[in-house]
Amino acid sequence: MGVQSFESCASATNSVYYLLQLWSRLVTSVAYLKGEGESHLDSYVPQVTQTYILSKLQTARATLQAHPGEDPMENEEQLVDQLDSASPLCRYQYEQTAKFLLGLFDPALNKLMAFASAGNVALGAGGPQAEIAVVEGELAWLVYIVGAVVGARGTSRTSDEHEELDGDLCTRVFQAIKWVEMRQPTQPGASAPTLERLELALLYFFQYFRKAYIGEQANISSTSLYQRLSESVGISDNVTVMSVMVNKTMQNLKVWCRHEELVDKSLVLFHELASGYSSSKTLCKLEVITLALRHHGPAQLPFLSQSGNPRHRTTFYTTLTRILLMDDNGLLDFELFMAPFVPVLQHLQAFFTQAEAAAPTAAARDEAKALLTGVLRDLRGVCVGTANRRAYVAFFDWLYPDFLPMLVRSVELWWNDSSVTTPLLKFMAELVHNKCQRIAFDSSSPNGILLFREASRLLATYGHRILNGAPPTYADKYKGVSICLTILSRALSGGYVNFGVFSLYGDTALSAALDVVLQLSLSIPIQELMAYPKVMRGYFPFSEILCHNHTTYLCMLEPAIFFQIISNIQYGLKWVNPPHDISVSSESASALYHLVEFRFRSNKKDAQALQALESHVLKNTGCAFVFEPL
Repeated sequence: MGVQSFESCASATNSVYYLLQLWSRLVTSVAYLKGEGESHLDSYVPQVTQTYILSKLQTARATLQAHPGEDPMENEEQLVDQLDSASPLCRYQYEQTAKFLLGLFDPALNKLMAFASAGNVALGAGGPQAEIAVVEGELAWLVYIVGAVVGARGTSRTSDEHEELDGDLCTRVFQAIKWVEMRQPTQPGASAPTLERLELALLYFFQYFRKAYIGEQANISSTSLYQRLSESVGISDNVTVMSVMVNKTMQNLKVWCRHEELVDKSLVLFHELASGYSSSKTLCKLEVITLALRHHGPAQLPFLSQSGNPRHRTTFYTTLTRILLMDDNGLLDFELFMAPFVPVLQHLQAFFTQAEAAAPTAAARDEAKALLTGVLRDLRGVCVGTANRRAYVAFFDWLYPDFLPMLVRSVELWWNDSSVTTPLLKFMAELVHNKCQRIAFDSSSPNGILLFREASRLLATYGHRILNGAPPTYADKYKGVSICLTILSRALSGGYVNFGVFSLYGDTALSAALDVVLQLSLSIPIQELMAYPKVMRGYFPFSEILCHNHTTYLCMLEPAIFFQIISNIQYGLKWVNPPHDISVSSESASALYHLVEFRFRSNKKDAQALQALESHVLKNTGCAFVFEPL
């Protein structure tokens, strides 16, 4: 019955997953069988596995022959679920399954190499493209199944023989990379669904190979595997494998810069390779990484200039910065790493200087806007990657005072353009974020105060403009307000500024930032504020910080403003509607606790603020719910 079901899986794709789950659980339960009764799984499982693999292969072939432009594995999420369930079946009686897969893989590779020897096979070069597409579709499916089988190494008992079989299968996949390199498009716009699917299959294989043989948890000796790989394709250790993976990743970022999914999965692989301690140390030594750390602009990596990949720029530079700082000499090379950004920022400074003298042309504005949004996303990625004190201080010293003041000038020009203000504000939110206690300047350094002043200038410049001129929509106003709330909350709770200094020396940076952000938050009706999760999650942490660390400022506000803040906190306490977030009620309760604590534990220096609080309570009966129970 199982064999017949898989033979007809093309017409019942939704049931395949459940069939695979059933057989997978039967296989995993073998270890718990007791007694000497005979199990028929040894004969049935290889039949079921081979039928499933062959059926998917035939489905891919038939689809491509009937509809050459289609992708038979378009739904990768469903495919991955099936492969995760099928992999334990493949590792059971592994010798038979591996031999079967090799018997399918070799003819497909041989066909492609025959096409290659017959003439030019690059995209757009003519030739038997329809026949090539069919074989590529079959090969993509085989690469997927090999990736799943190799990745399931840790779920079953492993042996030298199994590692040798892994090596044989992986050899075929690494050989397929040569074909992909020959087929890469000669022009950025060229495309072929089967080649794109084969590229995605290779990334899937790399991910599972990394988990099985490279990741931090893959501490099992793998001599037999690398011996097979060394004999066949010259890959002798994990360093060489990582070199192949990273080279393929960088090549994807160049060749497939307009393919969103390929760029995304390539960057995910690159990021995860750099996440482990030992693997990131290995990456530092690779020639391709050394080159990328010196030359990493749009000229070398075209995906950076594609408007469809704005978030990918941040991910790429976060990963690249972590790799740089993992090296013992990373901080020494930091200036060299940041050098490609300097011409862009200097060009922007020249633009703003000219804009003060005369109105820039539309073309100059558009060019400057594209450069600004790109470099802000890049620098945010660098800032995310600075995870310790030494790295952050090096980044801040590079940024200030040469380039950071330019942010305010950018807001003055493009305050009503969310495509500029969103990455700009997000960069500032990351810059003031004291995660892992990374913002810790020397005791004699004024950098903490200088950083807050720049944040305050930015908030005041942006806030006053959108208060008066932005329509009350999420894209035009509310999203910017939510990021402003995050900026000020992070700056106030960072612990790197002594805020008492501002009032002592008559500096208005703190009061200006508090005033404008409070006005922004209160300009949004509470029902609309609660309707947008990002705005809601920005407002209530800010309210808690305000009640905890700046209670005097809160009490000295106008009665109407004070009452509105308390009303919003009361609304947050009772919030149970979707999108429900337990942190909202928790932060509201914490804010009230700090306010009540101030009322009953204040000292002489707080007499004026305490008197103002008593006045608010008397004038606004709505505030009584806070104090009457006490």
